[in-house]
Amino acid sequence: MTATPLRSATSLPHPHSPRRVPIASSCARRRGSRISVSRARCSSRRFSNLPWTPDRCRSLRNRVRGKLYNGFEQLIGRVITNSGTANGTTYFVHDLWGNVIAELTTAGATVREYIYLPESEIAPTRQARAQVDRPIAVVDAVNTATPVTLMVHADHLNRPVRMTNSAKASVWDVIYTPWGSFHSATGAQTLNSRFPGQWFQLESALHYNWHRHYDPSLGRYTQPDPLGFVDGPSVYAYAGNSPLDATDTTGEMKRPQYPYRMCNSTEQVQCFQKCAKIGKGLKTCRVARVHRYLGPGEDGKPQYGPKDGELSCNCMEPEQADETNRSYSQCGKNCRSVRKWVRDAATGLLILTTVVVCGLAF
Repeated sequence: MTATPLRSATSLPHPHSPRRVPIASSCARRRGSRISVSRARCSSRRFSNLPWTPDRCRSLRNRVRGKLYNGFEQLIGRVITNSGTANGTTYFVHDLWGNVIAELTTAGATVREYIYLPESEIAPTRQARAQVDRPIAVVDAVNTATPVTLMVHADHLNRPVRMTNSAKASVWDVIYTPWGSFHSATGAQTLNSRFPGQWFQLESALHYNWHRHYDPSLGRYTQPDPLGFVDGPSVYAYAGNSPLDATDTTGEMKRPQYPYRMCNSTEQVQCFQKCAKIGKGLKTCRVARVHRYLGPGEDGKPQYGPKDGELSCNCMEPEQADETNRSYSQCGKNCRSVRKWVRDAATGLLILTTVVVCGLAF
């Protein structure tokens, strides 16, 4: 591993190399794969040429007083200080899947709400939920006489790139670099959501990503992967070094943007029957592909890989469903009608009957 000391200042000419990790020899102390920062050691030292921010240690000491986490290790609160004086406390509310859905004050008043659109049916467990929810709206100034609803526009990664107001005017418009930092940003509004599962923190210029923190200027995490080498040879890489077509919503492992496969015939029948019970037809049928623990490998280390998750059946009204995807009961009735039509034709008793056939055209 190539290490660059940070005694006074340094910069990495190629920060995305999987074998380059900066080591601080004066302000920070390295133990194994972790770097710890001491207030006493940072009091008289500073990082002057790091691209993400100057004087990182002193800035963190003076601007952040404390952070709160829940039992799932999610950030639920932080106190921002300025030269030792508290000037803002924010509490975060998460849904079952880790999305930030609201920001609260210390009095419990909601100041901002975030609305998401599930990409498929809600799975009963976090492990079975593989897709990334799409942000669609932000409600600002909630507890005021004039709350403001802003529509969020997301890219193919479900990462917000623009917000518009009720007049369809852009109030926040950003262009990202491939690794998630801002190339340009315009507009009077702000939005701290970044890559799916990431939340921008002004005091550190890092992205909080549940189990780790991500540095967009380096294109990698500041802590090693808690699951080990599940995404390749680098434990600091983001989404297997594939930020354009994969995401990491928890800071543990990458998730492809389309983690599904098409249903086989048995699963198709299950979806037909499921939709028929509620009097609807089947629109689409697919099975989630999720990364799960597969068991110990030959070397005794835990192995992770893709496995089938939840069966997703998209049911719709019969007249809205595809011609080839009528309900199971409809298909059975129509197929029996076709067989009767064939028998009558064979015996010379051809009966002209109008039938609707699943997947057949006459």
